[in-house]
Amino acid sequence: MRHRSVFWGIGALAVASASPLSCNTIAGLDKDYVPPGATASGGASSAPGAGGAGPVGGASSGGGGAAGVGGMGGSGSGAGGGGGAGGSGTVFEWTATDPTIGAGGDGGGSGSPCAEYTYVLPDWLKFESLTPNRSSQTSDTSLCIGFPENAPRARNVSPGAQPDKWGLSIESERTNEVLHSDSWHLDAGPDGWLQAGSGVDMSLAIDQPDPAGGINAAKFQATGVHAGGQHSRYFNANGRVASTWVRGEGLAGVGCKDAMGMTETCYAHFKHANLFPYYVNVKNTVWQRISIVNTQDFASAINFETRDYPVGAGEVVGTTNVYAFGAQVEQGATYPSSYIPTGAVKVTRAAETLYSDQGDKLLPNGYLNVTMRFAPHFASHEQQAQEYHLLQIGGAAIGAKNRLYIRQSDHKVVLKLNDLPYESAPVEFSREQELTITVKDLPNVGVQLTIAGATSGNGTTIGAALVQLPNLPIMILGSDKGAQECADLRYIKFE
Repeated sequence: MRHRSVFWGIGALAVASASPLSCNTIAGLDKDYVPPGATASGGASSAPGAGGAGPVGGASSGGGGAAGVGGMGGSGSGAGGGGGAGGSGTVFEWTATDPTIGAGGDGGGSGSPCAEYTYVLPDWLKFESLTPNRSSQTSDTSLCIGFPENAPRARNVSPGAQPDKWGLSIESERTNEVLHSDSWHLDAGPDGWLQAGSGVDMSLAIDQPDPAGGINAAKFQATGVHAGGQHSRYFNANGRVASTWVRGEGLAGVGCKDAMGMTETCYAHFKHANLFPYYVNVKNTVWQRISIVNTQDFASAINFETRDYPVGAGEVVGTTNVYAFGAQVEQGATYPSSYIPTGAVKVTRAAETLYSDQGDKLLPNGYLNVTMRFAPHFASHEQQAQEYHLLQIGGAAIGAKNRLYIRQSDHKVVLKLNDLPYESAPVEFSREQELTITVKDLPNVGVQLTIAGATSGNGTTIGAALVQLPNLPIMILGSDKGAQECADLRYIKFE
């Protein structure tokens, strides 16, 4: 299928003097907040069932929408929004839509495996990603692998790929520490996928259908005849976040225990390090991506268990089947990023950058009136960057004076205009929770910073009006050094 084109419009930012701000609070959305996990500790191990671990993480993944663009200096047309470039009064607007519906060019080229989920951007909006063979989740049960360099990835992690959940994925630098990550079995020597070579090993069937549409998954079967349970092939990797695609088949086993110690049925436990309750019971029969977030990096084995590993998870009794694909371990992370396929060596996905180098068109008159909707892949307590830039005008030296960012230390959204700060209340949100931020700096209006969609911290901060900003490059969901965190951009409008 062909997809629509995504087009962006950027407006103007302003600088100068202002007075301290007041803050109005609006009731937050009725959405669950995922609290930080409890602290855990433990040693490292080179075999399954050893080491320490941290809190269980969530699953994640997905894609962005599409739009049309109008003529120079006028209002635009096309699905998903309008645009143009020119003088005062021009509106630049884009809404993410399903990239597989409607007309549009193949952003990744007709030969790209993921052309259907690749966006075409206008010449005044640039996307850079220097890593080939990237992936993106296209629903809660599927992903696409094979995005080439500089191809903007569509992402959607919702059940059934809900139309309003598409977004343009922009991610920070990450490395997958697992070799031959698709397979869950290929032997890369002593540093590769291992087995015990005894009855404790689950049986293995290779070349099984996978969630990316290939036949690269592995099927593990626990026969239930080995006293104490069995384990799958395992890979020793040092990292904090472990994730994989997985599904069960047939009857689930009994004897599993959840994080509260309550008995339930499951096919196996997915673990990295070995401390209760930092594991995930596999209960789904359709493909899902699951993850574990440890409290720190651990050198330990990523694998599936029907043994009582971690101790307290319970022994899974019965013959059970688990299909696995796309193993990943990331060092120093607090949440999983998109799947990074590997072969015989580790692979690092470089930080991606979305920007415009045509500030003369996108900052007419220098006044700022922008609304953006985006969904962070992380919860507020999982932010890693001290300052996660949502907008930056100019490079490192100049951009530090004119930017919009989330501050890690207190979770406030901060707007700086000519280095003068305007701050929201602390903002709380969950993974994949959509936030809407509106910034205005207009004559007869003043400065307004409005947050909506958060669990808490919604409201408006106001201040005095400023003067116009210069025409400089604009970075979106990142700085001039690239994205500092992972998020999907779903909507943006400058007017």
